[in-house]
Amino acid sequence: MGLSPAQLQDVCLLYQGAKQCRYLSTDDATGTFICMKQVAKKKQQIDAQVDKHIVTATANGQDPMQMGRAIGNGQGCKGYLPLRMVEQGYDKP
Repeated sequence: MGLSPAQLQDVCLLYQGAKQCRYLSTDDATGTFICMKQVAKKKQQIDAQVDKHIVTATANGQDPMQMGRAIGNGQGCKGYLPLRMVEQGYDKP
């Protein structure tokens, strides 16, 4: 089931470029969106990639916010474990 449509639109900011949550991922098996913020190893990898992207872009005189890569920090979202059979989001009990 992945993340609910309201969660994707209002919190994860799906398809909103750099504002989109960096922890948003797609489950290849189901095609649904899941959050990787609560998966410690993945979170560390994502944070390192985003930090490197920001440093590289800034060093090249580019604005990382204008490059289209999701670099949002998931503010306002504590994250959800990637559960395939449960729809999750702020609007779900």
